[in-house]
Amino acid sequence: MPSIKKKQMHQFAVFIPDYDAILKTYSRYVVEAQQRHKKLDLKQRIDTNYLPCELYHAYDRWQPPDGIDILFLAESPPWSGEGNYFYNEDFEAPGDRMNLSTILLKKLHIELGTKEDKLMEFRRRSCFLSDSVKCVFKKRLPTDPPGARRKKIPRDLIRLSVGLTLKEEIASMNPRIIFLLGKTALRAMRYIEGFSPDLQNVTVGDHKKVGDTHIIVCAFLSERNLKRFDKGIDRAFKELELLH
Repeated sequence: MPSIKKKQMHQFAVFIPDYDAILKTYSRYVVEAQQRHKKLDLKQRIDTNYLPCELYHAYDRWQPPDGIDILFLAESPPWSGEGNYFYNEDFEAPGDRMNLSTILLKKLHIELGTKEDKLMEFRRRSCFLSDSVKCVFKKRLPTDPPGARRKKIPRDLIRLSVGLTLKEEIASMNPRIIFLLGKTALRAMRYIEGFSPDLQNVTVGDHKKVGDTHIIVCAFLSERNLKRFDKGIDRAFKELELLH
């Protein structure tokens, strides 16, 4: 994608989450929802000790000061190790290993310098990445049977997260473009009134305009999905490029 031209931003407000309130709410969810999700062992899967977005200063350090043009909306923070978190400026995937951070930055042609340099360029382009669910949800545990499929994030946890932070976050940031990275992000947007009707029958690569906001649907960026959804992912980034 070519260097992004400066666009006239929508009216916006800097958004800073109430981290303590979020952690307390997720802690209550773990207790109250366990009966509904007996096979998940929520106490082991949901980490209520910290929020990666707070630990790595995502909102106070990396939120573009002049407003957000493109909001990349992912699912939840990496469950396979906090080092993989997008805003961990001290970590880059080693060798040829591909994770969300390396794939997204490469798709945007942000490849020079250190991880911190790349994040600064990402911010300079008025881009921001947020997670639909703010807590870490471990899709796989050491106690899971060998070969067991990864667990999905419960829909009631996604819905809770939307009401807890995401709805207000999107309203405050008011991005011109929301780029959805995966099914969880799409489900989260469907829980927000005003967006839901236009996002019921969409697939990877689709582009919808809801009011003044452009919504682009993409698969979650992983090495596996680059092979499974290659055409749809390419179409999604082509749509993003056409908006600039």
